[in-house]
Amino acid sequence: SSADFEPEKAKNYEIGARWDVLPKLTLSAALFRLDRDNVRNSDGAGGFVQVGQQRTEGLEIGLQGEITRFWQVYGGYTRLDGKITKATAAAGILGHRPQLEPENAFSLWNRFDLGGGWGAGLGLVHQGAAFTNVDNVVRLPAFDRVDGALYYTFAGGKTRLALNVENLGDKKYYPTADGNNNISPGAPRNARLTLTTAF
Repeated sequence: SSADFEPEKAKNYEIGARWDVLPKLTLSAALFRLDRDNVRNSDGAGGFVQVGQQRTEGLEIGLQGEITRFWQVYGGYTRLDGKITKATAAAGILGHRPQLEPENAFSLWNRFDLGGGWGAGLGLVHQGAAFTNVDNVVRLPAFDRVDGALYYTFAGGKTRLALNVENLGDKKYYPTADGNNNISPGAPRNARLTLTTAF
């Protein structure tokens, strides 16, 4: 039960900038610091424990828009430096890295217009290694995943058919966890076909 825990509090400081590299292509960047108090984490036995305060400092870079009329990109990179700055006596994790906080994360999605109503997409997702808990005993390995898509827009532009394929390489990976003994595998190669229309 978490009924007796103090409420979590957060304070965030951030400064950022945007630059229109091209008329329809924007580069953005931000530096930030996030302090969280009374953070809850799994105690490894099916319950929770409050671990004190954690601080995460980081950098975010984003790229979004059109490189050419036929090529759109949506990308982002995040670097995180986090640690437990105040720990409860029971937790004993002062200086440890927070749960599920990779040092580096990156994603890039490209969409290409091929003409005749056809389009294609190709993307990459990278997530660095992260700990499953603040005890820093079990580590999720870093992974890379490649996704793809094929689109067809019917005449008139109101109806579109899309085939999205995630994890093209059918790679085994572990994106998240709920404690040291409840690790979630990523989905194997999977496909989704959708038809959308506007009235």
